[in-house]
Amino acid sequence: MSVPGTVWYALRIDVMTRSYRIPLFKPNLTDADISSVVDVIKSGQLVCGHMSEAFERQLASYLDVRYAVCVSSGTAALHLGLLALGIGRGDEVIVPAFGHPAGANAVELCGARVIFVDSGADDFNIDTRIIENSITANTRAVMVVHNFGRPCEMNPVQALSAKYGLPIIEDAACALGSSIGRARCGNLGCLAALSFHPGEILTTGEGGAVVTDDPFLAERVRELRNHGLVSGKTVEFLIPGFNYRMGEIQAAMGVSQMKRFRATLGARIRAAENYDRALSKIEYMSTRFEKAIRKTNYQTYVTLVKDGLRDRLAAFLGEKGIEAGIRTYSVPHTAYYSEKYRYGVFDFPNSLNYRRNLIGLPLFDGISLHEQEEVTAALHDFGSGMKCKPATELWVEQAS
Repeated sequence: MSVPGTVWYALRIDVMTRSYRIPLFKPNLTDADISSVVDVIKSGQLVCGHMSEAFERQLASYLDVRYAVCVSSGTAALHLGLLALGIGRGDEVIVPAFGHPAGANAVELCGARVIFVDSGADDFNIDTRIIENSITANTRAVMVVHNFGRPCEMNPVQALSAKYGLPIIEDAACALGSSIGRARCGNLGCLAALSFHPGEILTTGEGGAVVTDDPFLAERVRELRNHGLVSGKTVEFLIPGFNYRMGEIQAAMGVSQMKRFRATLGARIRAAENYDRALSKIEYMSTRFEKAIRKTNYQTYVTLVKDGLRDRLAAFLGEKGIEAGIRTYSVPHTAYYSEKYRYGVFDFPNSLNYRRNLIGLPLFDGISLHEQEEVTAALHDFGSGMKCKPATELWVEQAS
């Protein structure tokens, strides 16, 4: 039971195989980062060394949590976090319908059942007003995702957590540096998963971390990431675990980038503010998602394209050498979940709408004002072109 989306999927393949003058994201690796990596290579200590421990301390300090455990990816962090909570066969975990499949996949890999909840009509994160409708006797946890680094509304989720005794798992893969009031994303549930993929603000190439205040969960994740090994007076393998460790090369990159993370975040916010001013005059786009108390790190600068014109816009920008797109999906409508759970186009309508109409614009460390002006000029050109087309021609193009 597939969902129409062939044009967009083809577009994403094209995006991934082309090079652009102005890319969607671009890792900023400095001489200091490279020097840190070289030092690790020269040391010969490529795994289980002091760099991983140093990176964990930096993350825990920044997020004001007691423990950070570095792992091989953000997906590994979600998987281990769920296992540490004892999630398994017969359990249900509530997961946002809109996001990356990694969260739902981690639930499935634990043998549990994914219970999707749609996004809100005015917010692409999970609709906190309808979560309670999906809680059953088998519900064991609620997963929230801070999509694009924009924080999920947490007060209602925390109230449900207290009412039903359900742990909150934060998928904060994109949200390092985002906050609600004075509390940083990653410190809003019983545990959180971080990602350091090249598309994130802080990247180690691949890598992730589980952060928590719970000593039992932290220790369980440490055991699970390293084959179930427990070190004490004797070395023993107590449980069947995984090889989900972070290497020292990746940790060295993280340690180096954490030293300038606050400055990186500030520059990114200033660049996003440039877009805010420019896009406020573009009628076919909306950036209405930001809430005053919920501060985003702008991992992706995302906007909603009205009237079903998103794919045309992305193609138009691509022809001008500007990459645009998103790496999020209406997960219930992907092949595996739509076929297993028999979801169709009338299920999770808001999630499907965001999948079809959201677009991310280039935003990366070091993006110049001139590059942003090129992007906004192209957006204006696209809008002018649409106004010049007869209404009947536009309708045909949107329906095709």
